[in-house]
Amino acid sequence: RYNGKLLYPKDIMFFNQRMFIATNNSGLLIFENGELKEKLTKENGLLSNNIFQLHKTENKLFIATDQGINVLDVEIGELQGITKSDGLATNKAIDLEVVNDNLWVVGNSGVQVVNLSDIDSLTYQPVLRMEKVTVNDRKIDFSEESAFSYEQNKIVFELSLASLKYR
Repeated sequence: RYNGKLLYPKDIMFFNQRMFIATNNSGLLIFENGELKEKLTKENGLLSNNIFQLHKTENKLFIATDQGINVLDVEIGELQGITKSDGLATNKAIDLEVVNDNLWVVGNSGVQVVNLSDIDSLTYQPVLRMEKVTVNDRKIDFSEESAFSYEQNKIVFELSLASLKYR
């Protein structure tokens, strides 16, 4: 259990003096000297809280999720995501392995090979979230389509930016 919630560990890896525990519903837990130091979740940059597999290279931790692959640079704390829109055959990355300069990805549509130099050239894209929308000082449900009258002209958008790049 973690914070009163059942924890479903899927993979564990000791890397760079830290223990990384991948979970099925709680993201990535990072322990140092037996203490939880950090929790990476969808709220702070992971593509998904459902992690299937971890794999390490020299300074990167590859995180296979049901929404793509995250790559965590453990030295500088930069987290980037790789999805179907970046060239993956599928977002569901079940397993992965690094051989020489290639990332082998097993997904629900087969096996794919990605050159690691292609991953390094991806630009960092921080996660921007819309937290709240108010119209004339009243909070509205922005998950639905809305139309406003001309009197509803004071619109405020509250955004948040979860980034691990500059922590």
